[in-house]
Amino acid sequence: MGPNGETCSGHGECLTLRQLAQDATYNGEPTPIAYGSGLSENSTAWDADFIQHCKCYEPGYGNNSWYNLSAWTGYDCSKRACPTGDNPFVQGRKFERQYIECKATGGSLRLTFRGATTQPIAYDASAVEVKRALEALHTIGSVAVEGDVFCVPPCTTCSGPSTCSSDADAHKACDVHGYPLNVGNFSVEFTSELGDVPPLRVDSTKLLSATVKVGEAVSGSKANVVCSHRGTCDELTGDCECFAAYTSSDANNSFGLREDCGVMLSSGWVAGK
Repeated sequence: MGPNGETCSGHGECLTLRQLAQDATYNGEPTPIAYGSGLSENSTAWDADFIQHCKCYEPGYGNNSWYNLSAWTGYDCSKRACPTGDNPFVQGRKFERQYIECKATGGSLRLTFRGATTQPIAYDASAVEVKRALEALHTIGSVAVEGDVFCVPPCTTCSGPSTCSSDADAHKACDVHGYPLNVGNFSVEFTSELGDVPPLRVDSTKLLSATVKVGEAVSGSKANVVCSHRGTCDELTGDCECFAAYTSSDANNSFGLREDCGVMLSSGWVAGK
């Protein structure tokens, strides 16, 4: 109960241990577990349906926010979690970057990240359209997407602006200058999710004549610590109270909207010096 008698302070739901195990996540990825599965008689684990605990709401990103909206936390969901960021004194840490290699002649696909799935993305979508689809998910704040045309393979040769030399290449792409596009190979850099994030998952069942591969180009190595270890968390408001000379960053040693105390205010300061 919360301070006013509401279940989970009105900011979560009360679930049994069995239900909580089914809702388990690892690094944000859904990883359902059969409660008591490590026991020889898991179906009769005595506490599975008798002990309850709060699962606090995690609203995720919204309203074009650059950082994850503060989740409720604490055993009764009465406290607010504060923004996280990278330690500004450590150099060389990287955002996670993943690649998507895709070839198709039509249709659409969906991308899933930490349990949230995009609307269908057309096989010939632009980088801007892929970025928009990913940033619409409540599990992603911001990404940088590079590529030309999502799943359309390039022409072998081009006969003119946007025109392939061979009719056999009718589903392929040339640019407006008559050169083959660098297509079918996109990169997605996670600029709001810190650390080694889980891979994007692809549903390509609606693509035509498709081959799709997703992999990790750069493993995310940025820290993901409360108030960037440069402030204290006010659990009543979910705001970081930054130490003197620190303010909100972009998790990349520059000013940004994370509200995480991740960059110094002093002019001329260089990270690590």
